[in-house]
Amino acid sequence: MGKLKIKLHCLRALILACFLSLISCDDGLEPLIFEDPIFCDSGKIDIREDGANLIINAGNEGDCIRAEGTCIVNITAEDVILNGCMKCIDASDEAEVILSGEFEDVRCTSIEDGIRASGDAVVTLAAGDDVIIVSDQENGIVAEDASLVELIAADKCRIEAAGNAILESDTAEVDTSGCNEPIIE
Repeated sequence: MGKLKIKLHCLRALILACFLSLISCDDGLEPLIFEDPIFCDSGKIDIREDGANLIINAGNEGDCIRAEGTCIVNITAEDVILNGCMKCIDASDEAEVILSGEFEDVRCTSIEDGIRASGDAVVTLAAGDDVIIVSDQENGIVAEDASLVELIAADKCRIEAAGNAILESDTAEVDTSGCNEPIIE
């Protein structure tokens, strides 16, 4: 009976060692940085996570980034991922939101509109690889009033939506000319 306990403990230790080796820091993967949803109505929020994947998750209960008034939100990381959002970005008034995936993607997955810009708001998504916007139930991008939404990607800009992929009104503009390959679905 004593040998059986030792063998089980050795087996458990071996399994744990194998598991830890799979998630070691030397695996070449970028670290994950988790941020809470962002709300701002004035001032500047500047988040820079060089060499890391930044994830903002609202748990399907709110917007991942809401900027209004004169707020400026500037986020730079290896990958920028907005997930579990009602809206990925809701920018209004004179707010400015800039998301930069330096070497990889900027990804947005939402239940409602992926990006909504109104007033004189400016939203810029720039990626070293792809910009991906997915709206499960509504529109990909909604630009109203005199707002501007600009997508820049070295590879693809993919907009998938249950409703309209892009919806512009008044003098608002959605500019995809910075995308190497725009894919609108």
